[in-house]
Amino acid sequence: MEKLQRIKKIDLTKYTSLVGLIGLIIASAILSPAFLKPVNILNILRQIVPNGIVACGMTMVILTGGIDLSAGSLFALAGVSVALMLPIMSWPAATVLLLVLSIGMGALIGLAITKLNVPPFIITLAGLTAYRGIAMAMTDAANIYIEDKSFATVLGSGQVPATYVYIGLAAFLVFSVYKFIKALQTPGTKKAKESAKLALICCGVGYMGYLVNSTGFLNVQIVYYVIVLVISMFLLNKTVWGRELYAVGGNFKAAKMTGIKADRTVIKAYVFMTLLGAFAGILVAAKLQSGVPAVGVGAEFDAITAVVIGGTSLAGGVGKLQGTIIGVLLIGVLNNLLSLLNVPVDYQNILKGVIIFLAVVIDTKFKKN
Repeated sequence: MEKLQRIKKIDLTKYTSLVGLIGLIIASAILSPAFLKPVNILNILRQIVPNGIVACGMTMVILTGGIDLSAGSLFALAGVSVALMLPIMSWPAATVLLLVLSIGMGALIGLAITKLNVPPFIITLAGLTAYRGIAMAMTDAANIYIEDKSFATVLGSGQVPATYVYIGLAAFLVFSVYKFIKALQTPGTKKAKESAKLALICCGVGYMGYLVNSTGFLNVQIVYYVIVLVISMFLLNKTVWGRELYAVGGNFKAAKMTGIKADRTVIKAYVFMTLLGAFAGILVAAKLQSGVPAVGVGAEFDAITAVVIGGTSLAGGVGKLQGTIIGVLLIGVLNNLLSLLNVPVDYQNILKGVIIFLAVVIDTKFKKN
């Protein structure tokens, strides 16, 4: 009986964020007539891209029991760096070079944590301060305008024609139906659950098609986010490294005793986090057409909030990217609603603080149970 109650509690946490998102969407539609307009929904999807990309990396890091507070400052450093590099090299070369450098930075952070036993909170807090300081020093605290129009178009304001979006949505729907049929052929599969999942996917695909049809295109940054999501979900759900993340976060010592190279697993998590942080920063620069040293303040807390709201435990070892997606959407919808209602930024930050507190309390409560 006790075991059954525990399972019910765990299941409750899985759906709490989804119920919260649905409730917030309903409230937003009631409070602001402009909320459900296709242009506004697409704007929300575009606005969540940087936070969504960073949240993918943050999920990996938090699964190991760690944390990264430097993501927002990394936005600024990557953005001003690419802005300064573009006059002397092509944007593909500058982007690749920055991403390679970010891999090295992530490896150094991971090594400091695993080999020097520096707490993740401390080393990434140092990064938060240092990255921002470097960005300010490189630009004298001034914005650097980006003249390369192809960079701004391909990575920022580019538009994917509706036809290509429809093809992608159709392919995803066919794949989902294939997975559904395959699941039904597996003994023990809950048909009702799989049917509900497929119905939800069909509704999502149909609504996305409706949104794209209303404008005739989809912003390219949303496509980049989808690509990052697919890669992240594959790494977490289909690779050995993904399984090792759960094992290391669940019990570091036990994972090492089973033969898992725990230190290497943690280092890879911070490499992935820093890589995605730099990529998000480059996308922000492309969107703004400027390297802005003051950009990204508090971005790391938005990502952490989204991950925790999505059900990933701060203690490590528990969580899924599907939950993180819901958390990112919830934060995005909340930000949009508060903006539509003209709520001052200070009060928005207070509300976010309350949400973080409640998310941590809920996480701690269910972790104990």
